[in-house]
Amino acid sequence: MLAYPKQWLKLNIKPIVTDSLLFAEVFISPLKPHKHFKESFFLWLANTLPRSHRSDQKLRSFLLAKAGVHISGGTVWDSIEIRPIGAASRIEIGQGCFINSGVRFECAPNVTIKIGDRVQIGSRCSFETMNHSVVLLEKNKRGGFPESIVIEDDVWLAARVTVLPGVRIGRGSVVAAGAVVSKNVPPFTLVGGVPARIIRKIESEQIVSEEVEAMKLT
Repeated sequence: MLAYPKQWLKLNIKPIVTDSLLFAEVFISPLKPHKHFKESFFLWLANTLPRSHRSDQKLRSFLLAKAGVHISGGTVWDSIEIRPIGAASRIEIGQGCFINSGVRFECAPNVTIKIGDRVQIGSRCSFETMNHSVVLLEKNKRGGFPESIVIEDDVWLAARVTVLPGVRIGRGSVVAAGAVVSKNVPPFTLVGGVPARIIRKIESEQIVSEEVEAMKLT
């Protein structure tokens, strides 16, 4: 140690100082004012709320609205992911929606994600607005091609559905669990698979009869 004090300090003290600064930044950075501080702060609050009926049905959607999401109430069961920073204001969620746990909204700049009324979104669903080129471009980079996503009223997305850029899912449609939706879905259509394909049409008479049966059971 005495022969090589600089080397000893570099090997032993410098890592401790570096780690201490990083740990301090972990706790300080959420409170440090920046361009998207309001979004980051209220999204953090929404995602750290304890589970309760009031949190799920009222408070979490209220905090998401404070973060910049255009949301009209509804039930948000648990934490959600919004990427990149600053994307909250480009997301619209209609009235009476249900959002299950772990849903991801990736909304690139200059595009939007629009969710209609009474949409049911299963756990771990993902909305991805950014696509990339298959071929490497200049400097071995892949070009990015963002496109908006639209989910019309009364759609049900089962668990772990992935909706890709530029997709519009028509009113009343149902997407089976685990499907990857890469093309538009017509209204009142059941789709599933990777990539998602049409399984069958959902007839309006069938919807009415199911609603009548549900009323008989209540």
